[in-house]
Amino acid sequence: MQYRVLKSWSSRAWPRGVVFGEAKVAKALISKADLERIALQEIRNFPGSEHVLSVEVEGETGAPRGIDWRLYVMASDEGDLDRIQYAVKVATDRLKRRYDLQPS
Repeated sequence: MQYRVLKSWSSRAWPRGVVFGEAKVAKALISKADLERIALQEIRNFPGSEHVLSVEVEGETGAPRGIDWRLYVMASDEGDLDRIQYAVKVATDRLKRRYDLQPS
């Protein structure tokens, strides 16, 4: 028997607001310091990202409800840049689905 993948879909392929199989949940508000701590833990959990030294969150001051923020990462020279970039991307996507940044 042969199987063929017709098309694979990522979560980004669906329009915003479309949720399949789960209820839409409100995001939790989180402080910048707590988000940095959680992001550092998430990133260091990825293989090859153990050399990440610190994470800084930068949020847009004019953005509504703190939805536009970015992670900046400092790593030692021994770290694998490709693995760290992947870890930061995945961690950012996960955390943005869960948290909004509290206004300072």
